[in-house]
Amino acid sequence: MRSRIPEVALLFESRLNGISNVPDRFYAPGSFAADVIELSRDESQHLASVLRKSPGDVVTVFDGRGNAAEAVVETVGKRSATVRIVQRLPTSLAVSP
Repeated sequence: MRSRIPEVALLFESRLNGISNVPDRFYAPGSFAADVIELSRDESQHLASVLRKSPGDVVTVFDGRGNAAEAVVETVGKRSATVRIVQRLPTSLAVSP
């Protein structure tokens, strides 16, 4: 069996260097019908103050109902942020009983 330790070490090292190939995820409970989504105050504050995202950064947004999309940060403020959907991600198929 192949060891996963080198892969985990590489992932850990890349995160230490501020490099991650997994976009940060943000909860956006509204409709994904519009191309521009305004994040909630809490999500905006996390995006701006904790993760220090800026316009042009790529993130993932999800609604908690199986919908997700890749988006680009458009505006960032201390209490508000907007993202523009660039690609809706495929939803997982519901499993019927």
